[in-house]
Amino acid sequence: MNYLPPFSLHRSEVTVHDSEVIWRHPRDLFRVHALSYQHPVFKSEETYTVKRVLVEKRASVIALPYDPLRDAVVLIEQVRPVKVFTDADSPCMFELCAGLVDPGESAEQALRRELDEECALSAGRTELISQYWVSPGWTSEQLSIYCVEVDTSTIQDVCGNVEECESIHVSVMPFSQLMQALDAGNIDNGGLLIGALWLSRHRDRLRKEWAKNT
Repeated sequence: MNYLPPFSLHRSEVTVHDSEVIWRHPRDLFRVHALSYQHPVFKSEETYTVKRVLVEKRASVIALPYDPLRDAVVLIEQVRPVKVFTDADSPCMFELCAGLVDPGESAEQALRRELDEECALSAGRTELISQYWVSPGWTSEQLSIYCVEVDTSTIQDVCGNVEECESIHVSVMPFSQLMQALDAGNIDNGGLLIGALWLSRHRDRLRKEWAKNT
């Protein structure tokens, strides 16, 4: 059920003048388009013709690994280009397991694969948290985020795909500590922020539903 109001414009009210690929990734992971289109101005007879640059990118998935028996989540830590580029005090970032959805793969299949590659964990039950556009002003990437049942008793502290130069430190964080980090404003990336906020609202229900079927 959709509780949002209806949109103000229909697709037929937008005219696309041009869409040209101006750069392509060597392995075709993404493409850069020059896009020109015309759309109405709200509450006006005027129209705007705009030119934008759009990065066409495959869908991604994020897994919030949650252990309902131990009431804990699994975080990964790795060096991130944006932290290096901005000369941050530490090049590392705490975040959730994530990755691209491969061709012919569903989002849930991708999250199970990524969870195994990045955390050496097997995914149990899953629940979709949300699907959303990562940054609709410049990229077509759509992200699906799931809460995933895991058993943290089997955790390995170092993982990663050597072929992709991944060096990942895996850690288990109690739910109470995650909430402290959330309230203190310590979370600095969207996936972990959305996951923590969702878990703060659904954790009690999830523990009852998953624990009773364990």
